[in-house]
Amino acid sequence: MKLQLKRSSVLNNGTAKSPTASQMEYGELAVNYNNNDVQLFIKDSSNNIVNVNAQYAPLASPQFTGTPLLPTGTTATTQTVNDNSTKLATTQFVITELGDYAPLASPTFTGTPVAPTASANTNTTQVATTSYVQTELGDYAPLASPTFTGTPSLPTGTTATTQTVSNNTTAVATTAFVVAEIAGEVGTLLQGYDADTAKLDVDQTWTGAQRGVISALTSAATITVDFNVANNFSVTLAHNTTFANPSNQVAGHSGSIFIKQDGSGGRTAAWGGNWKWVEVSPPILSTGVNMVDRIDYIIYANSEIHAVASLGVA
Repeated sequence: MKLQLKRSSVLNNGTAKSPTASQMEYGELAVNYNNNDVQLFIKDSSNNIVNVNAQYAPLASPQFTGTPLLPTGTTATTQTVNDNSTKLATTQFVITELGDYAPLASPTFTGTPVAPTASANTNTTQVATTSYVQTELGDYAPLASPTFTGTPSLPTGTTATTQTVSNNTTAVATTAFVVAEIAGEVGTLLQGYDADTAKLDVDQTWTGAQRGVISALTSAATITVDFNVANNFSVTLAHNTTFANPSNQVAGHSGSIFIKQDGSGGRTAAWGGNWKWVEVSPPILSTGVNMVDRIDYIIYANSEIHAVASLGVA
C-alpha cells in the first residue's frame, strides 16, 4: 500500500466535498478544505472512501458515545463548583465536590444533621435520632424524682436516699427510714392514738387482769422445759422423771410448774443442777393418786433458777 497526500479541488457550495473512488487509489489521503472547513479522506482496501474526521471527536465540545475513556494523566478543564450536567468531571472537580460530603468512616458532621427515625425498640447499629431517643425514654423513669407505675421493685441491696422521720408521701422508703419510724413513732404516735397500748420501756398501770397460758408438758423419763414457750407449765407424770436444766434461761423470767400424779401414783422426780432450792435438797413429790404439787420459780441468772415447792395442794 502506498501512502500519497493529494488535494481535491472538488467543492460543494464552499464546503469541502468527499472525493469519489475514481479520484483516489488504495492508501491515498485526500485533504479537501475551504476556509475553516477541512476534511481528511482515505481509500481503504474495499475501495471505500472513508471520512477520517467522522471517526474522531472534535476538540471543541465533543459529544462521546459508548463508553469513553481518558488516558491516564489526561488533563481537562475543571467545571465550576456544583455543576450538574453531562460534562466531564476532573479529579479536581470531584475532590472539591466531596468537600461538601462526610466520609463513610468516622464522619464529623456540622450544622444540624438529620436521619430517618427508627421504629420503637429497634436494637441495631442504625443511627438513633433525637425523636427515637425520646420515644425510648418514655419507657424509663428519670433519675430525679421518678413517678413509678405498676408494681415497682428494687434489686436486693439497692441503696437510696433515706427520707426524714414522719415523711408521709409516696417517696420510696428505705430500711433505715422504716426502722427510724418504728423507733420514733410507734412509741409516740401510736401511744397517742391508743392510750391503752402499753410500752415496754415505760412504767404501766394495769387496770385489767393479766395472765399467762399454762403450757402442757409431755411426761417422759427426761423433761426439758423450754422457757421461750411460756412462763407456766403443767405435766401429768406417767414416768419417774428427771427435770433437766431448762433451755433459754433469761434472768427475771418467773412462773410455776404444776406436777400431777397419774392414776397409778408413786411417780418420782429428780432435778438438774440449775434448780436451786430453799431446803437445799430438791423436794420429794406427793405420790398419791392424782395428787398435785406446784413448783414456783424465778431465774436469778443463767444456770441459777430459784425454786420453792408447794406440796400436796390438791
